[in-house]
Amino acid sequence: WAYLTVIWRLLDDPREHWLADYERLVMPIDLPISPGGLAELRDSLNRLHVMRQHPADQSLRGGTQTRGDLFARSDPTIRALAELVRPGVERLLAGLPDDPSHPFLCRRTGRIAYQGSWSVRLRSEGFHVSHIHQEGWLSSALYVSLPPEVTQGGGETQTGALAFGVPDALLGLDLPPRRVEVPKEGRLVLFPSYFWHGTLPFQSAQPRLTVAFDAVPRSG
Repeated sequence: WAYLTVIWRLLDDPREHWLADYERLVMPIDLPISPGGLAELRDSLNRLHVMRQHPADQSLRGGTQTRGDLFARSDPTIRALAELVRPGVERLLAGLPDDPSHPFLCRRTGRIAYQGSWSVRLRSEGFHVSHIHQEGWLSSALYVSLPPEVTQGGGETQTGALAFGVPDALLGLDLPPRRVEVPKEGRLVLFPSYFWHGTLPFQSAQPRLTVAFDAVPRSG
């Protein structure tokens, strides 16, 4: 499906907008987390970022990623986050339209199961290369702590922003983003896992700290 979004885009085929409806299916939620709650979460996550470099097989460049399944940890702050996120995600998904022919919409069951979760801490000049999540159905980015250089301004050149619709650089295609989301602390951005997404580099003395998870439909 990810490659088909690119093929249909290059052909100017209107089915691209049906398959990759960035306006409808990129879904931001502002979670009810207080500044104090975000600070506690930031401290818990920072204790887990013990590596010095990014994993060689992941999308981030210039930062670190936590090891293992984040939401499976015993830290009460992280467990509370997992429990807070689930009902908000399920309510949002319940409001999407029915389309039995659509590869994302047709799989909704009303409930989700986490497929994997982690945290990323990017330092200055850090970014994510454009990629997809092959193990998920629904993917996400939750902004826990952001440098002021990331939260100010806007537009497609916004540093540290989340950009959708730019395919893998190995394809050699110079295509601009279809949608750019400027991060905000406490905001969770949801999207189908086959959407191409990456981040724009930023410069700051402060890191950019996020939580991410993949989810799949849950039955029963």
